[in-house]
Amino acid sequence: MGAYGYLFGFVPIIGFVPFFIVVAVRERYSDWTVKSRGLKHPFTKGLRRPPGYSLAVEIPQLQVDAVSRMFFALIFGTGIAVIAPVLMQLFGMPRWLGVTTGAVGALAWGCVEARRFNRLLTLLRRKRLGWEGELAVGEQLTRLYAQGYDVFHDLDGGSFNIDHVAVGPAGVFAIETKARVKQQTNDKQDYWQAIFDGQQIDFAGYRTDAPVKQAKRNSEWLSRMLSSAVGENVPVRSVIALPGWYVKRSGKSDVRVVNPSEFEAMLRGTRSVGLEPSMIKRIGHQLDALSRDVAKDRKVVR
Repeated sequence: MGAYGYLFGFVPIIGFVPFFIVVAVRERYSDWTVKSRGLKHPFTKGLRRPPGYSLAVEIPQLQVDAVSRMFFALIFGTGIAVIAPVLMQLFGMPRWLGVTTGAVGALAWGCVEARRFNRLLTLLRRKRLGWEGELAVGEQLTRLYAQGYDVFHDLDGGSFNIDHVAVGPAGVFAIETKARVKQQTNDKQDYWQAIFDGQQIDFAGYRTDAPVKQAKRNSEWLSRMLSSAVGENVPVRSVIALPGWYVKRSGKSDVRVVNPSEFEAMLRGTRSVGLEPSMIKRIGHQLDALSRDVAKDRKVVR
């Protein structure tokens, strides 16, 4: 193949060159078109976040990252396999040693990227399940509008978010969604049942108090934020929604653990905190401002 035969190793990468050129030119052309024509986004006001908005934004990015891992494995793996023999020959080492080193190096890099790819797939599946769970809970919460409640989703608390908040005659409820898979085994017939003893949730054998602690933290933060904003004490009740699970409660707690289909019954059985309609409106205004950032100041893309 001659002195430059090693260059054939870069052939698989050549196909990416037009792609990178198109992306670079497309971005510059888009920016020039928007500026020269004075294009503006049609929305002058942010939209309310829908259920699972943060996850819906994160999931496509994870998908891009997963595909990027495959590209990195191909590009850098090819580079290692091609460059290693050339460098080793320059130092007077046998050709077979350079080829072997390149092959081992490329394989090692592929294993590293494969491990990262596997982690991303696992995270992606978990995020998608969480997103579907928030959609299921949000669908049930829409029924509360007819009862005089307003519902907000995916409130941003900085380093965390509150999945749902319902505000109405019975008070303010911070709702945390927990979507977990069910595992049917021969020794566990009630695999569809979650038991809450007032401190921990038992998901058919897996016990945890993390959702309870998280729900309490979220409601405490929301209570402080709303109280400061409206100038009066605003109590917030904690709720954990378990879509797809039959929930059995065997202990008392300030935290409500329910299946989303139980929302309406839960509200009917909740003692009202005596929020006046004017206060409900003020609280709703604060929550609306906190959740209305979808398409806000969005850049126009052509």
